[in-house]
Amino acid sequence: MLDPVRHVVLFCWQFVYNHEVSPLRNIPDVAMRQYILQALGLMWAVAFAIAIGSYSFLAVSVISHTILLA
Repeated sequence: MLDPVRHVVLFCWQFVYNHEVSPLRNIPDVAMRQYILQALGLMWAVAFAIAIGSYSFLAVSVISHTILLA
């Protein structure tokens, strides 16, 4: 049962981190490839930080808006 899940996880891991499988392999300059990979990593880190931050303060926001409207 876990074998298909294992294949999906392995494929996704190699798609992102293996330079022979990733779509970034088409960029001939290794430095530019590394720069793009780091920029994408930073973008995902910021996106997840914003998402976690907004989820963390959701209750505070709902309560404060309820108090303001009441």
